Amino acid sequence: MRNPQATLQQSVSVVTQDRRRGSRATLAFPIEVSGFDRLGRFHTEHTTTSDVSLMGCSFHLNMEVEKGLILALSVVPPKGACENKLRPVLFQIVRAEPRPGGYFVGALRLQWENPWIDYVDGADDTEAPPG
Repeated sequence: MRNPQATLQQSVSVVTQDRRRGSRATLAFPIEVSGFDRLGRFHTEHTTTSDVSLMGCSFHLNMEVEKGLILALSVVPPKGACENKLRPVLFQIVRAEPRPGGYFVGALRLQWENPWIDYVDGADDTEAPPG
């Protein structure tokens, strides 16, 4: 029987070799990040993206993380917008740089859903993660 985590790692490694081929936009989206830290403790925290692209994003986290961890991200809708919370989208950490008070994280989108699609003009899913 194939190991699903190993299969996921192989798929992600192919994409991360050229992960910055898409254009990035310096956009500050409020997001909710949930996942296990590097010590195996579950955390949820609110933060803001530094930049986004169709394939990923970067942001600061207070929790201790490391490359390879999987996180669930949700865009927090602006006040006054439709309060239907979007389903979280899975991202894998491809960069984790220690910074004062936490880590600066670069994350690669692992699912077809595009969390930015309702907030960025022209954002579509023509470039999708490995499947």
